Amino acid sequence: MTPHDQPRPEAPAHFVGREQELQALLAAWQKAQHCEPQIVLVSGEAGIGKTSLAKAFVSRLNEPGPSEQPAVVAVGRCQLQQGECEPFMPALEALEQAIEAQPDRALAIDTIAREAPSWAVQMPWLWSAQQLQELAASVQGIGPARMLREGAHVISSLAKSTPLVLWIEDLHWCDSATLDLVATISRRQAPTQLLVICTFRASAAQISGHPLTASVDTLTPLDNVVHLQLAALNETEVENYLDQRFGDTEDFDWAAVRDRCGGNPLFLEALSGAVRRGEDLHKRSGASLPESIATLLRLQLAELPKLQKEILKAASVAGGQFTAAEVAAGTDSDGLHVERLFEQLAAADFFLQRTGDSRWPDNTVSSQFAFHHDVYRQHLLQGLSAVRSRELHRRIGLRLEAAYEGCTEQIAAQLAGHFEAAGDIERHVRYLEVAASHAHQRFSFSHAVVLLRRAAEALDGLPEPQQQARRSAERWTQLATVRTWLEGYSHPEVREALDRAYALSAASGDADIILRSHMGRTLNAALTGSEDAPQLCEDLLELAQDRPSFYPLACLRAAFDAYGRGRFDRTLELMQEVTQANEDELEPQTWDIIVAAHGYSAWALHIQGRHREALLARRQMLKRLDSATNPYDRLLIWASEATAACLARDFEVAAKAAKRAITIADENGFEWYGDAGRVLHTWASYNLEPSLESVERLDQVFKKREPTGPIFLGGLYRSWQSEAHLRQGDLEGAYKALTQPSIAADQAHSAELQRLMAEIQFAQREADGIETTTGSERGFHLAIQMAQQQGAYLYELRARNSLFRHLVRVGRKGEAREQLRRYCESGRAFDDSTDAREAQLLLTLKTAQLELPTENAIEDELEPLDTNVHVMSSS
Repeated sequence: MTPHDQPRPEAPAHFVGREQELQALLAAWQKAQHCEPQIVLVSGEAGIGKTSLAKAFVSRLNEPGPSEQPAVVAVGRCQLQQGECEPFMPALEALEQAIEAQPDRALAIDTIAREAPSWAVQMPWLWSAQQLQELAASVQGIGPARMLREGAHVISSLAKSTPLVLWIEDLHWCDSATLDLVATISRRQAPTQLLVICTFRASAAQISGHPLTASVDTLTPLDNVVHLQLAALNETEVENYLDQRFGDTEDFDWAAVRDRCGGNPLFLEALSGAVRRGEDLHKRSGASLPESIATLLRLQLAELPKLQKEILKAASVAGGQFTAAEVAAGTDSDGLHVERLFEQLAAADFFLQRTGDSRWPDNTVSSQFAFHHDVYRQHLLQGLSAVRSRELHRRIGLRLEAAYEGCTEQIAAQLAGHFEAAGDIERHVRYLEVAASHAHQRFSFSHAVVLLRRAAEALDGLPEPQQQARRSAERWTQLATVRTWLEGYSHPEVREALDRAYALSAASGDADIILRSHMGRTLNAALTGSEDAPQLCEDLLELAQDRPSFYPLACLRAAFDAYGRGRFDRTLELMQEVTQANEDELEPQTWDIIVAAHGYSAWALHIQGRHREALLARRQMLKRLDSATNPYDRLLIWASEATAACLARDFEVAAKAAKRAITIADENGFEWYGDAGRVLHTWASYNLEPSLESVERLDQVFKKREPTGPIFLGGLYRSWQSEAHLRQGDLEGAYKALTQPSIAADQAHSAELQRLMAEIQFAQREADGIETTTGSERGFHLAIQMAQQQGAYLYELRARNSLFRHLVRVGRKGEAREQLRRYCESGRAFDDSTDAREAQLLLTLKTAQLELPTENAIEDELEPLDTNVHVMSSS
């Protein structure tokens, strides 16, 4: 099929008042033909003529000039569905049309397979079974960011050789992924002959809270984006329409039309037709403008036979786009007869348009139709009784369920909507769960959160209390997990979901569910530093004592709390229980608990000064990369490695590991972990090349995701932010970082926080010209004492190094050297580390004068440890 052969939307028969907007579209098309891709946004109220404008423009492309290449026009329609929209649905529809209309279809198919395999696999009818299997294997592990990039790239690729008009209708009903695709296309710099037209109702998006509103605000200022906001037709334009359609208008009362149509072309057309038929609009009740659309639709429906009206009402239950087979099932009618009725309505352009054919997995083939506007569908739905509506939803849902047996995940959200309306709570919940799982597999985590919450809330309606409690507890626990991946464990909805899961688990009487929900609640309490965390940990260990499959995971939860409270010996003891467990007997998890155990063990060992043992733990963790198929596991490995390297001051290693963590997080929608990775990477980069820009980037990450309360590792992250500000001489910024609520849950790094506070106090007194520094000295001694109590040798040594510098600065050089010398020669065994070598350097550099070396001089002397470099090379 060539571009000339492809079916095109016909120009409206009576088109007035949009010449300026039409010229703007044609101007954008001229730019697109000169390889300047353009986006045109067309907005306005229902019936204002958005679609008519686009059709009029497309009709101008039917007769290109002799030197112009024919354009491919691909239309994707967003639908207001019973359930949640699948990601990229209108884009996939348009892409299929674009491929079929290419002059070289085989080349187009080869292009999508090569450049966008994640999109190719969404169109299985293009491939043989073997090709489809190979494509599916090639997209394993691909996240939403990759799919977004591939979609924008392949659309641009198709527009390089053949001019392409991508028309997306009713963008206010689209999914967020399609919005992201439009935004990505708008920012691509590649020269392509591409014009994207998006029609939408801004008021519908704003009222529903659809993200389209924010997207339009972002897109509109771009040079290659034009926003056409269609206003109502003015009086002259209304007169022109009436003259064009009816010629001599003296015999009719057109004043009623002008008064009541409000300049809305859709109302104008219907009301003028009613007047032409001799109907008196002045005598109609409810004919004021707010009721005009209802009046219009009642007038139009009144012309139909009863059977066609009933069939249309049944179609409104099926959705904005539907098949004749669905409606036939709902009305228990003959499918061919229903299809003929719809064909007649579509041919007369009455409410409907034919959009193609649909083939179901059970090989049912049926014509597909769509309502021109959802207002038609809404009006029809209002004309149905509650009993009739429930029965239609039930029948349609059962028919679709049978047709998609074995692959219901493709329409799970749609089925959930039908069975909810039908009052079948069991099926409603089941398909919400299937849809959530499908969204999770496609990395649409925000979508999964919405579906899981709906499923958990709907379970209250199940008739069997124990079954309802068990499944509801599972859904709330799953919701908390996904929400944690998106927003972090300090998000208030995480604890709320876990508390609800725990309360429901008790009612379920299921020991496994009780234990799982208790684990989730304990983990959240530990990671947020909750006062009840220690007791919850003890209760959990007791519950899991005789459960070999659960006990290692319980130990891991308790170890998190021990680490957060600075109990490093207890942390390592519990982590050893995890790493020595028989993995074959472990309860299946969505993430690798052995990875977490090695990672946290490495952190604790570094803080204890046992750096060589920490390196071994890190190697054990990195070895699990080969078997890590879950992106969360790979993220956890690299984030843990980056944190351990930062603790050991191995900043080149830390920067590389953090970069890998950020990539995985961004590709899979782990927003909170992506920001944590940016903290790690920015701190490592700052230490490699200190700059004010790095400090500002660090502040931006914290500002973007400012926690509302204490968080795990909050003290460690804030200590880095404080030290960066301190090195830049910004004492206010350094102090502010140490007084944030996020550090409250992090006792593991309290000695380091105290050391930095003493450094700030001394620097502030120096800046103010105050000679007394007793408070700062007490602060350093307190940091040493806190570190000794925790066995945090790393932080004790750092505090002693700071105290050494402090004593030298105030003129007590002999005392400074003696306190550090005695400590270093005390006979205490410790591994070689950057901080230990710094202590030795302070004692040996310029010993005669005991002058403090500069920060740069120390860094130049401290070469990276070879043993730490091996950690990264082993991966």
